[in-house]
Amino acid sequence: MTPLDTSEGTNLRDYLAVVWRRKWLVLLVIVLATGGAYAFSALQTSMYEAESQLIYRAPSMRRIRSPVTTYIDPSLRTVELESVATVIAVLSSRGTRRLLSSAASGSDR
Repeated sequence: MTPLDTSEGTNLRDYLAVVWRRKWLVLLVIVLATGGAYAFSALQTSMYEAESQLIYRAPSMRRIRSPVTTYIDPSLRTVELESVATVIAVLSSRGTRRLLSSAASGSDR
């Protein structure tokens, strides 16, 4: 069978053979496209900036005072614990750590 004889048709193995013969060209195109995309994204200026403030006020708790003991409503205790857990989660988030480290280093961003 000659290379121009296509009586059997083209199969996947033929396509893979062409790609394998041109593997360096394919690799070069992939590397250039990836490098170009990275350079393009790295050189672009930031378009969006966000700023926020966290204002936290502890929930007030109803207390029933007696000469013997102080009673705290258990449902309010649960609310207090949930709000403390939320504040801890926000303060330990990656964005807060990044903001605090940039503020500590004197960076503007």
